[in-house]
Amino acid sequence: MKLIITGSGGEGIKFLAKKLSDLLLEKNYEVSLMISYDAAMEGGEIYATLVYSKEKIENPLVEKADILVELSKVKQEFEAEEKITLDQISQDSSKRLNENVLDFLVEKLNL
Repeated sequence: MKLIITGSGGEGIKFLAKKLSDLLLEKNYEVSLMISYDAAMEGGEIYATLVYSKEKIENPLVEKADILVELSKVKQEFEAEEKITLDQISQDSSKRLNENVLDFLVEKLNL
């Protein structure tokens, strides 16, 4: 499975991607996580690519994702089979944005 999560600095993309990869590792998946961000300023663009499999990952590069989670629009275009926007993610007001997205992805990916 290949995921891309995009957004702006401050939305918790790094936190979300790391938590999701840790969860997958706990469930004995092979995991590759790469995070790219503009470190020059808060609010800059950020995206994480996460590849996981029960088999050894030969090539972790993602040309087309199975799922693109777009928390906010970024300049770079990504190809994906399915695109999920923030509007599609139900939100519990007692949780932070990245916690709501993590809950959504755990359910969506049957983890």
